[in-house]
Amino acid sequence: RALRYFDGAAWTPHVVWR
Repeated sequence: RALRYFDGAAWTPHVVWR
């Protein structure tokens, strides 16, 4: 399942497949 989260204070969108 793909989870989207923001990286630290950089607020960069990341997609993680778990």
